[in-house]
Amino acid sequence: MNTMMDRCENCGDEYERLLSEEDDRSSATEDQRSERTPHHRQPQPVDTGRRVAYGFGHVFNDITAAIWFSYTMVFMQNVVGIPSTTAGFLLFFGQTVDAIATPFVGIMVDKFGKKKNWVLLGTVMEAISFPLIYYVWNLSIFVTTLIYICAILTFQMAWALVQISHLSLIPELTDLSLERGKLTSIRYVFTVSTNILMFIIAWLVFRGVRNNGNMGSLIGPNDSEKFQMLALIATTIGVFSAFIFHGLLKSPRNTNKKLMYRQNRQINFDKILQFCKNVHLYQVAIVFTTCKLLINIALIYIPLFINESAINESGTIASIPLVAYISSLITSIGVEYVKPYFKSDKAIFTIGSVISIFGSLLVFFNPNNALTYHYLCLAAICFGNTFLIKQ
Repeated sequence: MNTMMDRCENCGDEYERLLSEEDDRSSATEDQRSERTPHHRQPQPVDTGRRVAYGFGHVFNDITAAIWFSYTMVFMQNVVGIPSTTAGFLLFFGQTVDAIATPFVGIMVDKFGKKKNWVLLGTVMEAISFPLIYYVWNLSIFVTTLIYICAILTFQMAWALVQISHLSLIPELTDLSLERGKLTSIRYVFTVSTNILMFIIAWLVFRGVRNNGNMGSLIGPNDSEKFQMLALIATTIGVFSAFIFHGLLKSPRNTNKKLMYRQNRQINFDKILQFCKNVHLYQVAIVFTTCKLLINIALIYIPLFINESAINESGTIASIPLVAYISSLITSIGVEYVKPYFKSDKAIFTIGSVISIFGSLLVFFNPNNALTYHYLCLAAICFGNTFLIKQ
């Protein structure tokens, strides 16, 4: 996978080169003047405090995404009582809004205001809308669905706003490629750590309920307060993390003009077409999409599967996803030690893919008896490798 990601980076480098050729030529004189300036400052590394502060900026998104994918279907079907087709539509609607909003948010964040201000706006919108998604309104199905649609619409737009604004801060914080890589790494560390924390909290919230051997009754209408509590805890952690981000991370006063987006530049369709002809772009896109699809399916449907299986303890809808994230964390650390033993990173990616397929087979062929929990734990360990190869 690293080889594939390297190719992706090469695609990005090629794209940046194509876009910046004209700007580099036009700014050559200005650069020479800057070099002759006695007070010209070289790019400085980002200190550890600012890196950590930056990582806190996406915690709210990480923790809400884990709850959104893992528990929305369970909550809508088993707690609210919405038909499965409607629950599936609400999840689909949320992802569609995210997909449509992302490019428009990118343009808007680019042209108007500071990035941190957009992160703040998205955080406020998220803090208001997210708890509303996991509240039981006790109204008609039609009215309840409309309320959820409005809440999901606001939440997904806010999520895209925070994500894009947070990512776009990286080139403003540093001009050094190595430092940008470190900021991206710290972002991934916070993502995995936040998801592990969230599932530990979810396990503490949901544990203790047993169905006495009756399949399909782990989670029900009586558990509405647990989902509300989980949503409020996630919101509290997210808002607190946002305070740390905004309080400790100071926005850069001056941004290198070369790194600014070319807002007033005429689009060169020939260069865009040349970039789109790069086959590596589509190879990486296919690999990433399929890995992401497997992850999302696992996160969405394993809790539903647990609720309808022979497992008789409600805490497992949190403990099994927790096993997957811990497996991902351990694998991400261990893979660095086994890389020297392989000639190519493609071999590591292939092994990870085979392990993930084996996990899917464990779920498909589970015996639906007392061994089901052990089958799903092994499957979760396998899926943890998919979290890694996606990166």
